Formats: sequence, C-alpha cells, structure tokens
Amino acid sequence: MLKRHPKLGMARGQVGRRPPVRSAARGLGKSPLGNRGGSRLESRATSPPASDVAGVPEVPIVPEVPIVPRVPIMPIMPIVPMVPGLPRVAGAQDEGRPMRVDQYLPGFAPHDAIGGHVLQARRVLREAGYQSDIWAEHIIGPMEAEARPYLEDTHKPDPDRLLVYHTSTSSPMAAWLAERAQAETVLGHYHNITPGRFFARWEPHIAEAMHHARRELAMLAPSTTMSFADSAYNESELIELGYRSTAVCPILVDLEDYHLPPEPRTLDRLQQRREHSGAHWLFVGRIAPNKCQHEIVGAFAVYRKIFDPGAHLTLVGGATSPNYRHAVHRLVHDLELGDSVELLEGLRENELLAHWAVADVFVCLSEHEGFCVPVLEAMELGVPVVAYAATAVPETLGGAGVLLDDKDPLAVALAVDEACRPGPVRDRLIEAGKKRASDLSLANTSKLLLSGIASLQ
Repeated sequence: MLKRHPKLGMARGQVGRRPPVRSAARGLGKSPLGNRGGSRLESRATSPPASDVAGVPEVPIVPEVPIVPRVPIMPIMPIVPMVPGLPRVAGAQDEGRPMRVDQYLPGFAPHDAIGGHVLQARRVLREAGYQSDIWAEHIIGPMEAEARPYLEDTHKPDPDRLLVYHTSTSSPMAAWLAERAQAETVLGHYHNITPGRFFARWEPHIAEAMHHARRELAMLAPSTTMSFADSAYNESELIELGYRSTAVCPILVDLEDYHLPPEPRTLDRLQQRREHSGAHWLFVGRIAPNKCQHEIVGAFAVYRKIFDPGAHLTLVGGATSPNYRHAVHRLVHDLELGDSVELLEGLRENELLAHWAVADVFVCLSEHEGFCVPVLEAMELGVPVVAYAATAVPETLGGAGVLLDDKDPLAVALAVDEACRPGPVRDRLIEAGKKRASDLSLANTSKLLLSGIASLQ
C-alpha cells in the first residue's frame, strides 16, 4: 500500500506521475466527453522529481469536507443558433396564449446571480409581449423597487397566468405555490440546492435548511407543470424527483456587463502590485464548504514553492459559513502565505472587474455547482479556467478549459502553471473560452426561456 506523502498529501509513489487532465488546449471543438486523452501537460518531458518538492510546506488538515460521489458528466446543454431579435407574443388577445408570466423567489438581492437572472427574464418576457412582475419573500435594498412581497399577490386564479418559482433554498413560498397550483399553472426554475452534508459539521442549522429545501423541491414535483433547470445536471435531479416535464435553460447573463470600465483606483492599485508579483490566481464564489477554498489555498502553496514564489491568490465572496471562513484564514496563516492570499467580500461590480482585469487564471475546485456563473465570466473575459470536473462545471465549461479528475495540490499546480505560461496552450484556452461564452450569450439563452414558455401554449 502506498504511503501518503507528508508534504503534499499524495502517495509517495505518485509524486512523479502526471494526474489525469482534460484540456481545451488539445482537440478544440471536441466534446469533453471525447477528449479524455489529456493535454499538453502530459507531453512535457519530465515531472519534478520527489527531491524537488520535498520542501513544500505541509498543508495542515482542515476539518474534512464530506467527499461527494462522482457524478457522470452530463451532456453539454443544447444551444440554439443566434438569430437577431426575440420572438414576440402575436397579440395580447390570442386565444390560448398566457398574457402574464410572474416570477417568485425566496430571496431577491443585488449582485446575486439568481436575482440577476430574474431581472433579465422579466425584461425578456416583457419585450416578447408578456406582462411580468417579480414577487419575493425577502427583498433586499435596491431590489425593493423591482419586486413586491409575495403575500401581497392577490391575483385571482387566471388560466392565462403562469407562475415561475425559482428554487435554490427553503421558503414558505413553496407551500403557498403548491396551493396556488390547484387553480393556476405553476412552473419551476431549478438553480440547484447545495446538499446539506457539506454544512453538517460547519453550520448544522444551514445543513437542516438545505435538507428542508430539498424536501420542498420534492413536494412541488406533482404541482409543477414544467420546470426549467440551469443545466442538464440540475435537470437530472428534477427527473429523479419525478418532475414530469423539464427543459434546460442556462442562467440568463448579459455578458456585455463584464465589459464596463473597471473601478480606476482599484485597477491602478492592482496593476502596480502586478509589477512586483507573479501570477494572479482568482476564485469568485461564496466562502462555503462545497466551494473548497481550502483546497485552492493548499494547491496555491505548492505552486508558489515549485513554480512562482511571487504568485498571488484572491478569493472573492461573502461567507455562507463563518466557521469555514475562519478555517480558511487559519490555513493561510499555518502555511505562512502572508499577504499573498486575500479574502475579499462586499466588492462593487466595477471593483470586481478590476480583479478580473489582472487575473491570470481562474481556479475552481468546487465539489458542487448547479451552473457556476463565475466560470462563464472567466471565459468571457479571456481568463483561462482550471477546474475540478464535478457536477455541472464540465457542462458549463463545455471543453473550453482544463478539467481535473484529481484535486491533489501538485496536480492543480501543474495545470495552473501550464495555463499561465504564455504560448499556444494559453492562447487556445482563451480562444475556446470566448467561443463557449458566446454560446451562452443572453441572445441564445433568452430563446431557450421563451421556447419553454411557448411550449405550454
């Protein structure tokens, strides 16, 4: 039996072996399902010998995040060809055509992917000729101008109204909509619910809320006429729960928003720092056990030791689990990474754009994603993606980045080194990412939304 390497957490006999890697750097245009042969990472002449990595700082053990069984990679979501303009409702009085499509969600907050999707969906629906409003349980700050409390919805049952429920967490709205479904048509849009097991040892109350949310999702299956899902991975969960009609509609994102000017002072500060540092790793996502920021930190420590002692890591996102965030901070301290790692939250959109502008690579080692909007952001902005091949991430990436079957710190460090190094491999990753992002443009995803609505008429 192989012994674990005390510094890297890997088997000693594996130190000189290349981990399985799938990359857009080789065989661009192929489905990732047919490109398991590896990338240029596998063709480099030698791996660092064990003696070269013996001095890598030991990664202290963070309280263990539960291991998730690997899920087969779902087929890449279908994309309709881009056609100028969106289909419109032929007339408000057309027989059999619903005149109103209202959206409901538990929490409506600014700078939130689901909230942004709901706003885009309302705009698309209205431009197509539907009446459409937003109703929510919790409405945060500026979103009060965009929505109303759902309990104020006093519409009488109307056969020409569709009610779309956006599911991502627990809410009494689920039971309320199940009751409305007795007289009206209720649809769903499943953005995925993080399994409670990830939070059980960190925030037990959050774990229970996640379990309850999944029970609500199952309860709504008989009442839901049709449900959208952000990905085929999400759709597979709905089918397993007995949802009788489903359709994939990726989350609606206006990619043009990512090309607004970055905040100038933030950008200037970051560019000055770049002049005196190495590669810049970036991850964007809430600080939560399923996102596995601790594994990014561990891989980053190995990367600094072997490849780039001047590298910098930025983790952007609010903390869903304060206890887990504390553990990540402790890990940074124990690895003596100092100010080479920063955890940021509460950034304005233009400040985040400044961080994207100086990023060399986006590293995602998350165990559970229903779509992962930051992967789309990275591809649109020309930042190569190195990601663990779990849940919906391979589907969203669509073969346009480096997919890892192994999260060993050395495996991640090797992949990042290849993605950051100037040359044809990096160039092809950037090109493939931009092409994939265009597949997921608002023009394309809007058509999928309207097509699903039209299928009910």
